[in-house]
Amino acid sequence: MPIQAGVSAVLVLALGLESAGLIRMEDVAVGVVVGLVFSQILLTPDPVREIDAAADDLLVRLAKAFQQSADALKADDVVKAEAALRSFSSSHDSLIALAAGIDGARNAARWSLRGRLTARTVAETAARYDRRAIRLYASALLFGEALANALRKGAAPAPDGLSGIISETANRCFRLAGAQPASKAVQPLNDAGTAVPASWYDTVIHLQAVGDVLRNFEEINRPPPAS
Repeated sequence: MPIQAGVSAVLVLALGLESAGLIRMEDVAVGVVVGLVFSQILLTPDPVREIDAAADDLLVRLAKAFQQSADALKADDVVKAEAALRSFSSSHDSLIALAAGIDGARNAARWSLRGRLTARTVAETAARYDRRAIRLYASALLFGEALANALRKGAAPAPDGLSGIISETANRCFRLAGAQPASKAVQPLNDAGTAVPASWYDTVIHLQAVGDVLRNFEEINRPPPAS
């Protein structure tokens, strides 16, 4: 403020009251226009892309944790299962980033021109991930803990096909993140008529909860049928 006041005083003394005032008004007008162009259009990030990027990061990290879980189950390795559990837990950082991205996108839709132009898409994208992402993370974390506990306690042999379903869950996360092409889905255990041992019940239930959330995401992202 003192610097601006000093510059204004010098301009008034050097150029006179009338010309100095006009020049300062022109400077202000140009500054406002340039500032608005850069802040509202050129340098404003795409709010929808911010949400999608954060969601993709969460899905990829969960997919890698599911891959670790499948490897742990195939090898009957408690150490690998505990490493997978840590991977599930560390993906909480991505969940926080997604929540921050949603908040930032909503603010951009409210206060920037570019955001206002995409306000409807921002609202739909934010609603898609807002609570489902929390459910996905929570279910995945509970699954990882149940798997580690089952292997740690030396549970009965895992149900046939469980490792395949875990691998397919990882593939579904990758597909939703756009990181892998579609593949044939694995039939769920409860649909195959397979009896689930009591020691693996929690693992299967939480994995099915993950599948339910992913199925919901897939239905939302599914393109409309051609007319």
